[in-house]
Amino acid sequence: MHQTSHIRIDLEAVAGNLRAIGRAVGPRTGVCAVIKADAYGLGARRLARTLTEAGAGKLAVFSPGQAADIESSSSGVPILMLMPVRELPTDPSIARLLASGRLELVVVDQDQVDSLASIRLGRPLPVHLEIDCGMGRGGVTPDQAEALLDHVVSRRSLDLRGIYTHFSAGDQCTIDAQSSVFDRTLKRLEGRLGPRV
Repeated sequence: MHQTSHIRIDLEAVAGNLRAIGRAVGPRTGVCAVIKADAYGLGARRLARTLTEAGAGKLAVFSPGQAADIESSSSGVPILMLMPVRELPTDPSIARLLASGRLELVVVDQDQVDSLASIRLGRPLPVHLEIDCGMGRGGVTPDQAEALLDHVVSRRSLDLRGIYTHFSAGDQCTIDAQSSVFDRTLKRLEGRLGPRV
């Protein structure tokens, strides 16, 4: 088959965009660049290097294999794995990321929290609570978020690093509606977070 198209990536433009986002969100807010699926086909390793050098404070991937793939090219920043797992593979890259505290996981239900809490690392395992505000693909529902948050913070072997959602569409109306659900949910959770967040 004859190839009729190609894509050229300007890494300087990518870095410039990341720096512009960093200026827009301000110095108190970190930027987590999502580079799952080989950076959507653009090359996760080279984009990991470019984005971290430009100031990304965290990178997000989907699976353990994707996390392992960018371990050495991610300049020591934390890697958030978006796929909710109950156990981790014995891959040496994953072991190094866990040992260094760089691998951060997503929690979505109580059984998964219990499974992750049983992993012994000698330090708390960093986790993020995902709230489903309309995507319908993963995360705890807003009405169950309080119970799951309580379950996470009751586990001494887990360290809650963040709470997030994933918008289901790029149009402003959908984003505003789902953002409103997320904001109301965070307001309800606020008293349970204490000085952690």
